[in-house]
Formats: sequence, structure tokens, C-alpha cells
Amino acid sequence: MSSRVVVNTLKFCATCVDTLTQALTVLKLPCVKEVNSIIVNGKRIEMLNGAMFMRIQSDDRSTAMFFAEINSKVAEIEKQLRAVQAERNSVLQAEAKAADEMYRVRQIQKEQDRIAYERRQLELERQSFVEAKKQAIIEKAKAMGYSVQERIENGAVKLKLIKRIY
Repeated sequence: MSSRVVVNTLKFCATCVDTLTQALTVLKLPCVKEVNSIIVNGKRIEMLNGAMFMRIQSDDRSTAMFFAEINSKVAEIEKQLRAVQAERNSVLQAEAKAADEMYRVRQIQKEQDRIAYERRQLELERQSFVEAKKQAIIEKAKAMGYSVQERIENGAVKLKLIKRIY
């Protein structure tokens, strides 16, 4: 008489050992961590290439229920972690959007400051040119024997040349 034993390999949905460990802690199940496995209530959870699985005999219903209980808690925790990560991502996106908007505002302000500076420079150059031209006219008029009267009308400088003849 031969007995045939079928061993099923059940894979956990956890993507990392920490999630599985957290699920075991929430379920208040004592566990012992080994190099490539975790022992929980005498049952071994094996780890290989980042995957976690449990090998059970096909007729062992209690271990299958035990696996289902742990796996459902792992799935619940991972769902919560994804929700937290999604919320964190949306907050980070909002912060990045606000920072980008502030950057654009600063760039616009910088450009406006540059334009205002250039306007001031042009106005100073214009005033310097007008003053130099006025001085040149006054010197030339005095050299020719004229006296000069200066007055400002509507923001424009008017020079009146007067020559007295006796």
C-alpha cells in the first residue's frame, strides 16, 4: 500500500518581509525569524527571491485556514500602505506644484525687476545726455557773448539766449 502525499505551495501576497511581520504582530502570533524563513506556531514560512510562501499538505485544512488568515491580514495592511503612499504622493505633488508656481512667480518678478532696472538706466543716460547737451549749448553761447536763461515748461528744459547790444 502506497500513500501519496500532495504538497501545495501557497504564496503570500506580501511584497516585503516587514509587511508579513507586521501582519503577524497584528494577529498576535509569535514568530521566530531565521535566515530564509519565519516559524509561526510551528509552521514554516519560507522566503526565496523576495517571495514568501508556505508549503502544506493538500489535506491539511487547518494550516490552509491559518495561511488564509495571515494572507488576508497581509493584504489589508498592504492596501492601507498603498492608500498612505497614494496620499503621500498627492501631498508631494501638491507641494511640487506649489513650489513650481512660486518659482514661476519669482522668475516673473526677477524679469520685472530687470526691466525696471533697464528703464532706470535708460532714464539716467537720457538725463546725462540732456545735461551734457545743455552744458555744451551754454558754453558755446557764452563764448559767442550770449547770456542764457533756463526754464522748464511741461517737463522740457528751455534755454533762452540773450544778447545785449549797447
